[in-house]
Order: sequence, then structure tokens, then C-alpha cells
Amino acid sequence: MNCPKCNIPTSIEQSFCLNCTTLFDTQNQRKKEVKLHSLVIEAGQNQQSYPWRRYFARSIDIILVSAVLSYFFKDFGLENYSSEGIFLILFYTLIGTLLLLIVYEALFLNKVGTTLGKWLFGIKVQHSNGENLSFLVGIKRSLLANIMGSGLYIFSQFHYYIQLKKTNTTPWDRATNASIQYQWSLWRATIAYSSLILINITLVLASLAYINKLLNELGLPPF
Repeated sequence: MNCPKCNIPTSIEQSFCLNCTTLFDTQNQRKKEVKLHSLVIEAGQNQQSYPWRRYFARSIDIILVSAVLSYFFKDFGLENYSSEGIFLILFYTLIGTLLLLIVYEALFLNKVGTTLGKWLFGIKVQHSNGENLSFLVGIKRSLLANIMGSGLYIFSQFHYYIQLKKTNTTPWDRATNASIQYQWSLWRATIAYSSLILINITLVLASLAYINKLLNELGLPPF
């Protein structure tokens, strides 16, 4: 909030302005914050949810983060490793992708309130008070979303799909007081689904090329 006299940004915990020493009615301000919070939560519960758009947005973010990580390891040879070593490398790559995804989501939500995937599908994530999530809260939300929402993959995603349709929210949104806003239009839908199709085609072709590279390094016939 801002000081009503000098308009200098202040914290709700302050009882007076550090610039002009104006006293604040902090109790009344907190009541307004609580009322605003309740109205935002009520609006979030009443608005329509879009599970598939959220799913596709997250899929694009995962693909983009994986592509960035793969770029830095594109010249990493596996011919000198045993099958157990290759398995460990793939396992650590999966963990690295998850950690990078969590940091990426938290950073973007903190700075602009959305990610590239969410922006394509018209999804904005903010705190219930209308401000962007802090970096640490973004970390918490992304961690919960990836562990709870994608932990058991098909089973957990089906469970939270049903829950999202019924309640219009998810545990990771409730745990971080996050409010989800949706914007949709014909041009956004065209760009979003065209990008999704193009990214998936590119992913399939890149995966085939990478598999053939691995088979070649292991002395096996190409796929």
C-alpha cells in the first residue's frame, strides 16, 4: 500500500509512514485486506476452470526447459559409459530438468505473473491480493504442482483434473493463496494450439534423431 499523504510505498505492517510520519489505521487496512482476499477467493471459486489449457501450458514449459537443458548436453557422448552409467545420467538429467523447471516457473511468476506456456494459453498466476507471487512462494507452488500434480503422472493428474473441475482450484494454488486468471480469444487459441502442434512435431523428430545417435554410439542399428 502507499501512504495516503505522501504516496510513498509502505508495508502493511508499518504503523506510520517513514517519510512523513503520518499514522496509519492499520486495523482498518487489515480488515480491507481480509475482505479483498475473501472476494478474490469467492471469485476464483465461481469462475470456470480450464484443466486442459493448464495441462498444455505446463507441457510446453516442460518441453522448453528440457530443450534448454538438452542443448547444453548435446555433445555429451555416452559411448564410454555402461548401461548402468547411462541410466544414472538419464536419472540425474530428469532431476536437473525438474529443478530447472521449478526455478524457471518461480522466477517468471515472480516477475511477470506467467510463464511462456501459460502466456500462450492465456493463464496468469498471482497472489489473491493481486500482486505477483514472491520467488519463494513460486518455488513452493511449483514444487507442489510437480510433486502432487505430476508425481504419479496419469493417476495423480486424473485425480486433480476431477478436483479442478469440481472446485476450480488445486492444492498448490490453495497452499500459496494463488489466484488464477484466464484470458482467451480466437487469435490466442490459434497461436497456442499451432505452437503446441509445432513443438510436439519438433520434439518427436528431435527424439528420433537423438535415439538414433545413441544407438549409433552403442553400435546398434538405427531406429
